[in-house]
Amino acid sequence: MSETMVPLIRIGLGAVFLAAGVAKIIERADFEKHLPAFGVRWPAVARGISYGVPVAELLIGLLLITGIFVDVAAPAATALLGVFAMVV
Repeated sequence: MSETMVPLIRIGLGAVFLAAGVAKIIERADFEKHLPAFGVRWPAVARGISYGVPVAELLIGLLLITGIFVDVAAPAATALLGVFAMVV
């Protein structure tokens, strides 16, 4: 892959994570309300996920966009996407 494509892909993926995190924070109550459909049965766990996932998405998105700690952000993004894929 060319040297110019890697930063563009990294920034694009970071923007997706950032947008997803912002959307979930804005509509946090709706996000929490829909978690039982994905198998989250305990309200306390749903509440924790509804706060934790958007924060993780924002952090990963910001790190990918800025290029800071990419060696940590890229595996974290891969893991989060893997969990999303398994849940869906």
